[in-house]
This record gives sequence, C-alpha cells and structure tokens, in this order.
Amino acid sequence: MSDFELIEYYAEFTGQNSMPYPTPEQETVALDKACPFLPEDIRTSMIQVANDVRTAFLAGQIDVPLSTRVLIYWAKYASFFKGLAGNGIDPISYAFDRVLGNKASAETRESLLEILQRTFEPEPVI
Repeated sequence: MSDFELIEYYAEFTGQNSMPYPTPEQETVALDKACPFLPEDIRTSMIQVANDVRTAFLAGQIDVPLSTRVLIYWAKYASFFKGLAGNGIDPISYAFDRVLGNKASAETRESLLEILQRTFEPEPVI
C-alpha cells in the first residue's frame, strides 16, 4: 500500500486528511532500529527537536514539516558527518541543515536553528 493509499484509507475511517505523527515512544523505537550507533541522548534530543518543529509547523510559525522519514535521514546524516567535528563543524547542525534547513525560507531556517540550539545546548558530541 502506498503512502497516498494509506492516507486515503486512514481518512475514510477517521475523517482526517492526514496521518498523525508517531508518538515519541514510536519514534524512539524507529531511531533505535535505524541508528543504533548514535548515543541514546542524541536520539532523544533529535526526537524533541522533531516534535518542536512539528508544533511550530502546525501553528503556522514555520513553512516546513519534519516527518519521521526526515528524522531518520537526519540521524543517519549526523552519523555520516561526525568526522566534521574535527574541523569545528557540528555534525548535528550540519546534517539538520542538509535534510531540512536548506528546503526552508530564510525566516523559517532561522526559527529551525533556534529550535535546534534550544535543544542541543551545549553542542552535542557524537
């Protein structure tokens, strides 16, 4: 069943046109399976950022959503880019920009950076 068919099926029975986001517990399981090599505290903080981004998106404060798929890409990219830390580049922020920030307007990108910094202060080590 495609994503579109799944949403149609869900909408038929709930009257809603979109799927709800997974719970933090469900996303913890997904990230544990997809990226077990990332420290648990980093994965937990990533899920917090994802939920803060979603809250801002649903409130109309930013113009890009953050799906579970993007969350998993972010975690994988962060691990891939961890070597950049030796050059003074934060792999968490760098990966976040690659999977979400670069797709956003300048105003939204600034808001995304604020959300990220609020959750990941001080800078994480992976």
